[in-house]
Amino acid sequence: MKSILARTGLLLIGTAPVVLLGQLSVNLTPSLAAPQPVGTRITLTAAASGGSGKYDYQFTANLAGSTTQVIQDFVPTDDFLWTPTLKEGSYTLGVTVRDLTDKSTHASASIAYSVTPALNSGAQAIHSTSNTLVALFSAPACPSGDSMRVVFFPVAAGSRKFTTNNQACDGATSMNFYIGGMYQSSAYTFVSQTLDSSGGIVSSGSPLRFTTGLIPASVSLPKSIFVPPASPNLVDPDQQFPIIIQGFLPSFGTSYKLAATDLAGKFVWYNPYTTPLFTRTDAGGKFFILYLTQINPNVADPYSQQMREIDLAGNLLIETNAEILSEQLIAQGKHAITGFSHDLGRLPNGDLLTIGYEERIITNANQCGSTGGVPNSCDVLGDEVIVLDHNMQLKWSWDEFDQGQYTTSGGVQNLIDRPAVLGETCTPGRGGCPPFFLAPIANDWTHGNSTQMTADGNIIFSMRHQDWVVKVNYANGTGDGHIMWRLGNQGDFALDTSNTHGTEDLAIFPWFSHQHDASFAYGPGTIGPNVTFTVFDDGNTRRTAPYDPSANSRGQLYTLNQSTLQASLVVNSDLGQYSNALGAAELLPSGNLWFNSGLIGTQNPAAPFTQEVETDNLANIVYILQVGLGTSTDYAATYRSFRMPDLYTATQ
Repeated sequence: MKSILARTGLLLIGTAPVVLLGQLSVNLTPSLAAPQPVGTRITLTAAASGGSGKYDYQFTANLAGSTTQVIQDFVPTDDFLWTPTLKEGSYTLGVTVRDLTDKSTHASASIAYSVTPALNSGAQAIHSTSNTLVALFSAPACPSGDSMRVVFFPVAAGSRKFTTNNQACDGATSMNFYIGGMYQSSAYTFVSQTLDSSGGIVSSGSPLRFTTGLIPASVSLPKSIFVPPASPNLVDPDQQFPIIIQGFLPSFGTSYKLAATDLAGKFVWYNPYTTPLFTRTDAGGKFFILYLTQINPNVADPYSQQMREIDLAGNLLIETNAEILSEQLIAQGKHAITGFSHDLGRLPNGDLLTIGYEERIITNANQCGSTGGVPNSCDVLGDEVIVLDHNMQLKWSWDEFDQGQYTTSGGVQNLIDRPAVLGETCTPGRGGCPPFFLAPIANDWTHGNSTQMTADGNIIFSMRHQDWVVKVNYANGTGDGHIMWRLGNQGDFALDTSNTHGTEDLAIFPWFSHQHDASFAYGPGTIGPNVTFTVFDDGNTRRTAPYDPSANSRGQLYTLNQSTLQASLVVNSDLGQYSNALGAAELLPSGNLWFNSGLIGTQNPAAPFTQEVETDNLANIVYILQVGLGTSTDYAATYRSFRMPDLYTATQ
């Protein structure tokens, strides 16, 4: 009797039948049979069986001779759109499935897949892509030890030339480049150049012609991007960085796509699909994106909180999510995150640096208030600074709840004892707030919004709601996470304004507040204690009483001596309008500064400004580009805006 019941999947224990689940298994099927050329989009579909019937999947790919790359970490979706973007050869494509009732139960499968060159009978070739402003250029292999780039320019005489990144030659495989930064419906010439180890041109390919298409009507972009007639233009804007990347926010009802323009506001690139939060560029024409959409703000769905990297054609290169990262954090004794927050970039060694949102119910008199001297309990949202390896696996993290200690003359202090300067709170689904679930209202305690690795191997972290930028002890991955210093009002640095370029009365409130895009601007000689620091000063605290309720946002540049904790405010430019959130700051090669006022006004309609500012001459604005007219039918908001030399350079 027992053997019959076992074969039918049932065992009798007393009078209750128990279902025996089959062994977990999975297979992997590509949508197109091999071989396929470089640049082909191939859907990989997994089919799992056995176990509970509820699964999540991890997809991997590796070219023969290379290490395995996770391209999508565990998600409940059973397919992945894979594109072999740069190299032909024999790939191993893999999938691992987990049973969601017991995540320790796994099954894996892999297939071999051959990718061929995208050449034209062995010769160089140009291919259209799904992006009408992006082409795939393929050239034959070049000698090992050399490198190759592509120079491209409009056919029209006298037009500016652009170059792609350099790619190392291996002497065996073809060279492939996604070409971006071109105007619509325009003819371009492409020329490949092979360079020796010193950067000298060894040879050039024959010129090839390519004509871009129209930007599709389905790609939503602002109608008005222009240099206003009243733009000062006192000097020619910095022409070394002629491209502006506009990180439009689709959450403002416009669904505008991530895009790039020239200095006149003409589009030279777009991403074909909506990208909720663009953070930074990566070398080689790649972009980092955070997906923060919570379909139901009252139901936790950490799988939907994703970080991605895409290329110029919009191909998805890698992706992970808050669910699998939280599992890794918990396994290391840390706290789970509800989603990603504000920043994602690549470190010099290939690791990834990002921020996660964390939610806790705490008991703290300063955060929660008190009744009869007994602290109340309240919901608090904090941040975790997170470092992942190239496979998006957790390497290091800093949790400001547990590691937010700093030293003052009064001894060791805990950051949790300092609530948000303006008492900000979050409600579910509110703009700028992460998913949270433990209470109807949460204290938006620090609202971290940018991170950067410093030249000495540590991390600076911008805490918008503390009006501070802090330096965290990372020590190239071995640090204990203690706060090394705090920059800003009531922080560790003494401020000198005696040589500040600007027209504002600095006695009112000289420091930045509720800042965005705080970063060190590195150049020769900045690895020591003295650094240049740029920041977009939204100015929220400065606009409250007793300061200046009518104040504008400012662009600021400081020099910092980290040894003596002295800060000198060099540039303090009144940007002419108030951006109550968002914003960006950048030091240009000429020494001028670039600032983005991302959200003009406290509500729609908004009309962001991007501006170039002189570092001397009273910090004059010398160039303005405006997005939208600020009307009910023509408005936008930009999270970040970068001035770039091209679309192939990594932002800091």
